[in-house]
Amino acid sequence: MPLIIAGGGFWPPFAVAIAGGTTLTTLISFYFVPASFRLFMKPSKKRLQAQTAS
Repeated sequence: MPLIIAGGGFWPPFAVAIAGGTTLTTLISFYFVPASFRLFMKPSKKRLQAQTAS
């Protein structure tokens, strides 16, 4: 964050790119990880029958 605020020619845009990439990656992972988990871990019929039988 200090590099974004500080003056200079090279470092502030570089710091903005790093901070933006980190923020975007975090938001994407918060969205896609639960969605992909739910997609790939759908309960199968056998597992559902075993759970309801016990």
